[in-house]
Amino acid sequence: IIGWFLFALQGTAVLTFFCMRMRIPKALFALMMFILFISVLGTIALFVLGLIDLVANFRMRSTEDKG
Repeated sequence: IIGWFLFALQGTAVLTFFCMRMRIPKALFALMMFILFISVLGTIALFVLGLIDLVANFRMRSTEDKG
């Protein structure tokens, strides 16, 4: 359960990073996060996103592109 939570938290960090980078309005971002957290499929998606980020390291690769 703790591992599931940590990977979902990492997925949330990735989603937050890209939403802030794309300048998505904070109200829309908050609504999207709320929907993801209350739905089972949303938490599974966050878990998978966190797991993929662990392997692919999206945030680090994204910041390296800017130089």
